Amino acid sequence: MKDHKTILAFILTVASCTSTVDDNVTGQGSTTDDVDTASSSSNGETSATRGTMSDTTSDIDDSGTSGSGTTGDSETPTTTGGMGDSSSTDSDGESASSSTTGSDVAVCGDGIQEDGEGCDDGNLDPEDACSNECEPQFYTGTGASCTDAQALPCQAVGADCARLLGNQGGGALCYWPDYSDSEGDCNETAGVWTPFDAPFVEINEIFVPEPGVCISHASNLICSPADQAICDAASADSCFQPKSSSGGNTGGVSLCWWDADEAGCESTAGIWTSSDSMFAMNQPNVVPPDADGSCISQVTNLD
Repeated sequence: MKDHKTILAFILTVASCTSTVDDNVTGQGSTTDDVDTASSSSNGETSATRGTMSDTTSDIDDSGTSGSGTTGDSETPTTTGGMGDSSSTDSDGESASSSTTGSDVAVCGDGIQEDGEGCDDGNLDPEDACSNECEPQFYTGTGASCTDAQALPCQAVGADCARLLGNQGGGALCYWPDYSDSEGDCNETAGVWTPFDAPFVEINEIFVPEPGVCISHASNLICSPADQAICDAASADSCFQPKSSSGGNTGGVSLCWWDADEAGCESTAGIWTSSDSMFAMNQPNVVPPDADGSCISQVTNLD
């Protein structure tokens, strides 16, 4: 009898559980509010329907599923665009970017004139109208060297010598690069201030950067054959004609010049002439503008 009662109690318990399941499961196979149901919307955001178990739902920050918590100030860096550019997205959805590339740097010699370059001819040849620092520069059209007959008269008055393509003016120019910033600077030399757009520039097929250069045809300084012969007989290195402060002819006597310092001048037929001597003050440009003096003598002293 006791066994029959136990069996009957078990049957009643099973029947009760079956009824509970039937009440909690709908005909569509969906669960009731006793369990949270998560659904995904079309924009990728996750929403949750909360029921009796809402207090046990955990947040998963990195999966994109939102729960009861927030991500706070965390940021996820991402790489965008070119090298050195990066962006990050913060918790409110806004994006910030930074760049470490800085501004583009001009490359001299690539044939593209950019900011900071006065020219760019596509090479790094220092002997043309565009220097290897991409700055316009005085150029005569050739890098050929001057002869001694052309170069030494220029050297006597503190100038460089630049060969010309043609034979005009003795086939060369005396050039004062350190006195080519302005006409006032040029007036301290035996050169002639020549603006970049002067007819002289086109006639002689040269390139002159703005605003101009301090130059003179070598022939303006070369002595006559007779005067040159006197200087040669005195073993002078060169003979040159004196020039005015503007580079013009003075009609003065030609001078012989020895390439020597004050001590060396004593062993020549020349006279050491300091830049502050009375003779130098009365005869502009007989001493180079950047020199303390020069070893010279008028040809009349030697004839």
